[in-house]
Amino acid sequence: MSCLSAILSWMRFMPTPIAKSTATIHTFEAAGCLFTDGIHVIAGYQPKRGTKLISGFGGGRRPGESYFDTAMREVLEELLEIKPSEALLDALNLQFQPSKVLMNGPYIILQYSLDDIDTLLDIVSQHYSHSPIYTHMPFGLSDLIFKRKFLKGMEVETILILPLVKDFLVDGNFRKDIDLIQTETESELAQV
Repeated sequence: MSCLSAILSWMRFMPTPIAKSTATIHTFEAAGCLFTDGIHVIAGYQPKRGTKLISGFGGGRRPGESYFDTAMREVLEELLEIKPSEALLDALNLQFQPSKVLMNGPYIILQYSLDDIDTLLDIVSQHYSHSPIYTHMPFGLSDLIFKRKFLKGMEVETILILPLVKDFLVDGNFRKDIDLIQTETESELAQV
């Protein structure tokens, strides 16, 4: 291991200030990334979790992982279906620090702007030339949303933009419209 690799590895375990912590930085159970412009937030549709769920990007800690590594691994697995290399994690640790780090119980949230998605994708493209769910490595949020291919078994099927508001509900009539469109689409596919 080179001296630079050793330093980068050590840095990933250095704690970043945590706001309103109910656990300690070393006892977190999960971590993830939240991308927002203060008006919107990016989310993922995960139908394979038992219920049809819309959630953020993150997940459980693996043994020995820092919260940063957990968050980055999870966001890259869920956004791009790639397993990040140590070199990529080192590059992200140097070039992709969050604007805020918050704690929600045992879950650590790394907050980024929507523009930071471009930076993330740029850093990733320096280490990976493709993703199994994109024909070409995406360049920005629009590519992440609209050029995403379906891959059987993928954890996050769809990327979406939601309003950054508390406790919102989806209108019942709109849900019925979606159900109707889905039923029509299924009928059309069955006839082909």
